[in-house]
Amino acid sequence: MDISLLLALARQRSGLGTNNKVAHAVGARSAQMTQYERGHYLPTDKVLIKLCDLAREAPEPWLLQARVLREEGEAKALWQGIMKAYEAGKNNASKAA
Repeated sequence: MDISLLLALARQRSGLGTNNKVAHAVGARSAQMTQYERGHYLPTDKVLIKLCDLAREAPEPWLLQARVLREEGEAKALWQGIMKAYEAGKNNASKAA
């Protein structure tokens, strides 16, 4: 998952069309959207949830990914394990359906 993909989905699915309009909708600055899109910074959880809402995406995998990227060392490894377990559960649920 890539934050630039989430931003593109938010622009497209919400009909807002521009980073400036998306930024306004999530309570951020346009320059922040550019920094997120370029991978220089990660949005806060609050902004991620709002972006997911605009993009009509479930926030859980995006929040997990952000948490993994923010952590270091042993905590990072633990969050990566949680993310893999989440993804495995999600895959198993879709196979059962």
